[in-house]
Amino acid sequence: MTVPNRDTFTPGLELSRRFYTEAVRPLLEEAAPGVPHSARTLGHVVRKP
Repeated sequence: MTVPNRDTFTPGLELSRRFYTEAVRPLLEEAAPGVPHSARTLGHVVRKP
């Protein structure tokens, strides 16, 4: 998993994306290859324009 620079702020949505991409998806592909799945954030997400 990529370790971010401690001097740089990383928004929560980006952290969630990285966690899914680097940790969750590989585990799912290994445990159940080819099985459809989805992922999303829960709660209110404020996006910058």
